[in-house]
Amino acid sequence: MIRHQIHVVADKRRIELSVCPSADIHYTLNGSNPKEGARYEAPFEIGAEAYRLLVFAKAGEAAKNTEFSIPASGDKRVQIDDRKPARLIDSKRVNLDNTEKVFAVINGFRDRGNTLLKGVRIQIGEGENTVQIRFHERQVTAQMIEETVNTLRKVLNDDQAQISIDIVGGIQFGDGYAAKEFAELSGLQLKPGDVIQEA
Repeated sequence: MIRHQIHVVADKRRIELSVCPSADIHYTLNGSNPKEGARYEAPFEIGAEAYRLLVFAKAGEAAKNTEFSIPASGDKRVQIDDRKPARLIDSKRVNLDNTEKVFAVINGFRDRGNTLLKGVRIQIGEGENTVQIRFHERQVTAQMIEETVNTLRKVLNDDQAQISIDIVGGIQFGDGYAAKEFAELSGLQLKPGDVIQEA
């Protein structure tokens, strides 16, 4: 497993590479074969432009090539491919903090059974009368959330009860387009690295 981290110190950027289990690492930044590239000894500085970092790691008979795309400094845009399946990382917490946001997401995703939310906590009501439901590891759809909300409102005999939802275990999307749409409806600010798309 080859990993890379970008450290920003003042106006300089450093790349740190790590591999598990430990191995010899070589790399290039210009798209050429990393096998013939520089040997990685310690974190190295890069400029402000975008880079294609190619890494080659070898331990005994095992060898692995990996490619990382490093955005230009100051490029905060998130690159999402509309067609590929996408996943919001587990550590990115989503808070739908009012009823309008909750229903915007429900209405936008009610018919998309392939959008799965994990670590969902639904809160209904306010103050002392708040009721909470948690779906810990169970993945739920927007339709399941809607049915839960409607049932709770009925049980509490308050069809206008305030609703907020926290999602703390990541979200699986059928495609990147859905991930962008979800971010828009929920007011979620996406940063590079928040959404993972397998090649």
